[in-house]
Amino acid sequence: MARNQIVILRTWEFGNVDEINASAIISSFRELVEVLDLPVVVYEDEVSGVKMLVISHAGSRGYMPVCHYVSMEGGSAAISVSVSGKGCQVRSEDLIQFQYKAKAALRDFMYGVHRGSSLAQRIGTGRTCGNIAGGIGAATGMAIKGTFKLAAKGVRVLMRDQQAYDEEMDFYKLALAVGDYILGGVDSLDIIDRLREKADAGNARAQFILGAAYAEGHGVDADEYEAMKWFERAASNGDLESRNIVAGEYLYSDKDYGIDKKRLGVQYLISLADSGEDWAPQQIIDIYWSGEIDGIPSDYEKAVGYARRYAEKGNMYSLLVLGGVCDTGSHTGIPELLKYKNDSRAVSFYNAVVNNSENKEYREMAALQLGRMSEEGRGREQSYEAAARYYGIAGALGNMEATSKLARYYTLGRGVAKDHRIAEDYCSQILRSGDRNLAHVAYYCMYRIEDERGKYKASMYNARKCLECAGCDEAERAEVCAYLKEQEELIRRMTDEERREYLQERKPLFKNLNKKILAIASVAAVAVIAVIVLLVFSPQDKGSETNSADSADSANLTASANSTVVLKAYSDLLSQDSINISEMYFWYEEDSDTEDELWQAKNCEFNIAYINDDDVPELILRDTADAGYENLVVLSYWEGYVSIAGSSDSGDNIAEYWGVEEGYYEKTGYYTSIYSDMGDGSYIITNIDNMDDDDDSISIEFSSDEIIGYYDSYEECSAEDFYTTLNNMVGNEELTPYEFYENTEKNRNKIFSETAAESAEPDESGDKITSGEEAVEYIIEMCNVQTGDTGDFENVKVSCWGETNGKYEVSIYNDMEDHISTIARYGVTREGYIYDMIAGEWVYNEDGWLRDL
Repeated sequence: MARNQIVILRTWEFGNVDEINASAIISSFRELVEVLDLPVVVYEDEVSGVKMLVISHAGSRGYMPVCHYVSMEGGSAAISVSVSGKGCQVRSEDLIQFQYKAKAALRDFMYGVHRGSSLAQRIGTGRTCGNIAGGIGAATGMAIKGTFKLAAKGVRVLMRDQQAYDEEMDFYKLALAVGDYILGGVDSLDIIDRLREKADAGNARAQFILGAAYAEGHGVDADEYEAMKWFERAASNGDLESRNIVAGEYLYSDKDYGIDKKRLGVQYLISLADSGEDWAPQQIIDIYWSGEIDGIPSDYEKAVGYARRYAEKGNMYSLLVLGGVCDTGSHTGIPELLKYKNDSRAVSFYNAVVNNSENKEYREMAALQLGRMSEEGRGREQSYEAAARYYGIAGALGNMEATSKLARYYTLGRGVAKDHRIAEDYCSQILRSGDRNLAHVAYYCMYRIEDERGKYKASMYNARKCLECAGCDEAERAEVCAYLKEQEELIRRMTDEERREYLQERKPLFKNLNKKILAIASVAAVAVIAVIVLLVFSPQDKGSETNSADSADSANLTASANSTVVLKAYSDLLSQDSINISEMYFWYEEDSDTEDELWQAKNCEFNIAYINDDDVPELILRDTADAGYENLVVLSYWEGYVSIAGSSDSGDNIAEYWGVEEGYYEKTGYYTSIYSDMGDGSYIITNIDNMDDDDDSISIEFSSDEIIGYYDSYEECSAEDFYTTLNNMVGNEELTPYEFYENTEKNRNKIFSETAAESAEPDESGDKITSGEEAVEYIIEMCNVQTGDTGDFENVKVSCWGETNGKYEVSIYNDMEDHISTIARYGVTREGYIYDMIAGEWVYNEDGWLRDL
């Protein structure tokens, strides 16, 4: 028995697309066949697990069916078109005429009109129908899958019937022509003329398809005027997709179509809404509510009437509008709507939206209103529990007003169990949002939370910030003012020591001052012992001087470790599941009473900065797990270890709540947790510190004309003394604010590779590389020369892989009899940039050579 052989007749390549919409393709095929009344049948089938679109003859003749299926061509998506038959049936040289391979236009099979998008985006017809690029390439021919070659005879010999043979060939031509037009815009069988004939006869779908062809330039030259003419004719004949396009053009384009056509556009919208298009009621209601269309004034009664009409059909936007109309807390300034006020009905409408709508914006708005009504007892029994539930829904969808309500609820224990950690998280969200109308809520809650914790300095600060914000009501203001007055009076009667104890004023860099003293004493003891050893045992001759110099050079090399090594150490640290910060303090010992401070790496944010006056970058790391109290550390690399150079782990040092920025003085060795000119002659400063000298730091809190205290010595100083000290530390350097990136693999690769490129010394020698192929040749040449010079490897080979993730991969390896080892591995972009995949850094880019291979 002869086996079926497959012949590929067409291949339409689509390039790098994520998905080909098979349902849209078959819908377009069937529609074109139906409109043109072609004698073929289109259906879906599956062979050996491969789904395909099949075109067969309508007369059930035994012709080979034409199959379309998605395939991959060189890593790009494609649609292959084939026939399958037995023996002589597929040996005909006449099938060669059908073999074709080209780039496809990949037009939107719904003609660029996703239902409602033309109106929602306010775009015109020409742009509505897509911006199609692409063209038809030269025919290249395709191989036959199987063992047979094309013979000289084939179908003509087999059938011995010229008429039957010609009819079969005509079927193939027709079936392929449909695909050619749908997939590539190729009119190989007068498809456009056939469509025009049907359109002139009044066929609405033919008119729509013809309009889309002119709009896209699909099989014809693009012509916006012709496209609109056919869309208008199709719309007047009842075609809904055409009405969508025409309504959008009449109502929202820059052209002035006149009031009659604008009213016709509204009527088309109504017909779309009546047919079940869920987006259309919003357009209709908004037109009459806002009066945004010239010539169509606002009419609240009509807007409400359409809302009621489509709410009965379950339209969520209409239900939301009716909820707002009935809500006594909404739209009270519109006299025409006062008769509709009914809070019980509003609750019913809002609940329908919250429980049924898939639109996040609608659910957010309805849930917020239900939270307000539950809190106020409107339309239902007052219930803080219910209010918290609805505010939770709205807050989870990003509503900041609901988030502010939740912050109060969890701070005060209203409707929910009191939970300061959750409340702090909501406060942090409010401040990060930048919503100044709600900032007072965050500061009010934080003042209450810190007061209960006994952190009175932070509490007083947040209380003052609350009074500075807009939106603080009279009752809230009176409460906060009374609290501040009480605290200030209490502090005024204290001694300096009592005040410091009450306000918990401590140096933030070290968690335990005794630990620091112990560490310094330990270091001093080690130094003394080292000096004694040197005096007793060191040889007193010229050779000893040389040895000392060598040791000093070695120490310097260790301290200023290679940038690549440092960045790799930082990357390895951030790639861990958790980071033990406690182990990075130099005074930490495993048998001490210091608790481990484990940070979850996924909750960290980071960046690289050059703070010290050397070429070793510092890692700035912040933990965001404890919302509102982001611990921050500055890490540096010393003698093979990543260790802490400075930290800010006190809750009242966080810029989020102080409203100022943390930063560093680049290349001076100083960093600051917070330093900011408040603009009114006062400053907020905590811990300006030299990373190399723990004694060289100043740390103050509030300042005006009198600056309070160096924390190192607990001495007060004048503003003049402070500025003198600050200037001695940083000179005229400007503060560089910290920037943070989420700790993801993508961000690590980006930041570390950019930093490595910045720190490398460019080598401008040699000609510029202009292409990936040239870069590959250069790598091979250079590595061969270097290998030959060293003589370390006798059997060096080069392996070049195809393009992956935008890079060619070039591997140089040593192929010995008993061992294969990789010498080097590079990724090469099409532009000729070279990336060292082992060292993890760029070697060559638009700036030229960054280092040697």
